[in-house]
Amino acid sequence: MIKVGKLFKELPQNRNGNYWILLYMAASFGIELCFFTEKDIDFAAGKVNGLFYIEGKKVRKLVPLPKIIDNQIVPLTGNAALFKELEKTSYIARHRLGLNKLQQYAALSEDGTFSHILIPTQTVQSPEQVKKIVADFGGTAALKPVNSMKGQGVSLVRQIQEHFEVCEGSVRHLKTADEFGLYAAQLAAKKYIIQPNIQSRTKDDQPFDIRIRAQRKSASEFVHCMYPRIGSVGGVTSNIHTGGGSMPLGPFLAANFPDEQVIIKSALSKLAAEFPPYFQKFVKDPIFDIGLDIGIIRDPLNNNEIALRMFEANAFPGASGNVGERTSLETSRAVLQYYRYIYNNYTKVDK
Repeated sequence: MIKVGKLFKELPQNRNGNYWILLYMAASFGIELCFFTEKDIDFAAGKVNGLFYIEGKKVRKLVPLPKIIDNQIVPLTGNAALFKELEKTSYIARHRLGLNKLQQYAALSEDGTFSHILIPTQTVQSPEQVKKIVADFGGTAALKPVNSMKGQGVSLVRQIQEHFEVCEGSVRHLKTADEFGLYAAQLAAKKYIIQPNIQSRTKDDQPFDIRIRAQRKSASEFVHCMYPRIGSVGGVTSNIHTGGGSMPLGPFLAANFPDEQVIIKSALSKLAAEFPPYFQKFVKDPIFDIGLDIGIIRDPLNNNEIALRMFEANAFPGASGNVGERTSLETSRAVLQYYRYIYNNYTKVDK
């Protein structure tokens, strides 16, 4: 049996979610899968108190640290010591992409293959620059931290005569030109980017994007699922972590794009199949899974035809794996198949 550990910050509570499905399915793939948290690790003994599924029951068992660890915790500066210790004995499956929003835009723009879905992006450098770009973008723009995660820190700015309205979530601030200049200067110091405000909104004026979650199952094969993430009326983002929700893709497209739903779904499926293996060439570590956040707009430069725009590509697509209806059994099988691929290609375990 291949031994794989799944490392969580806290064990998942949704017992019907995809994480638990993986635990139940693992044995049929020749995998002994266990769940654990950092608190369950005894580095001195080289062991972990893992949660297993054995003969229809969940059982705690003290075992050697698995040679493969599928980490649901993002490797960051604050937990660098944890991952440094784990990497002494284990292969860590998930890594950050190594490209922030600006670096993604630069790499994809230069390559050109997917330049048609990119959103023009610049760094925030000065108040004067921001005011000019807002004017150039038709009086409205989006401001985002270069290294933000889960939709945090995103704001919209709209010029209203001599004033500037800044929307942060559902909160709006009206600033004078001088006040906005000070605000923009702070963003420049914090490393922000500025982009056109992409109007990816439902018929009820809710912001939305389509999350494409692609999961690798071998060296060159990915499977994917897609679902819309929908924010509140007047909100800035549709990210589930900032209060958004989701629903199945078919009914969403039928309700909001009844005449173009077939074209849109085809375009999304093509992007889901082609982008993940293409994007691997820009990323050092093997991509385990990836989340693409895609807006749908009517392009004013192309007779208001439907067009896709990519907000960003994300490592650690996160909560989608914890809600069963968002992740198919095919995705679960792909995860387990990829564990076997890792075992055969990246571990030093005696076969």
